[in-house]
Amino acid sequence: DPYGLVVKAGVWYLVAARGGRARLYRVDRIGAVEVLDEPAVRPPDLDLPATWTRLRDDFEAQDSIRARLRVARESVQLLLRVTDGRRVGDAVVTEQDGGVVVELAFPSGDLARITLLGLAAAVEVLEPAQLRAEVLAAARQVIALYRGGC
Repeated sequence: DPYGLVVKAGVWYLVAARGGRARLYRVDRIGAVEVLDEPAVRPPDLDLPATWTRLRDDFEAQDSIRARLRVARESVQLLLRVTDGRRVGDAVVTEQDGGVVVELAFPSGDLARITLLGLAAAVEVLEPAQLRAEVLAAARQVIALYRGGC
């Protein structure tokens, strides 16, 4: 039972129910459709934006990666702007040891690495260790690329 279409970052999703339970389907992954003679059932009190938000948040939370970052005080707002739309949920900003620590979650490790690497020395990954190692390895690749090209 289709409820509606939603677009996020240029990707279209079908919000629909199967067996009475709302689900998300990426439109570009739908291989075939069949038109039925029976009408679709759409709850009269359906709040499509709220349903989309709940389904999206549930999906992103499954594979999300939580990061704890030390952020230069003057770069906190930049970090929040850059990660808006790229993070799962809200960021938690706290003062610790005279500095600023930000905790947030990304939908994937790849998105976390790419986003944080773009902020250069304004952000240091404290946790998780795997993300810290991936950002370091990517930074070394960038340095090697530019050293070789100059």
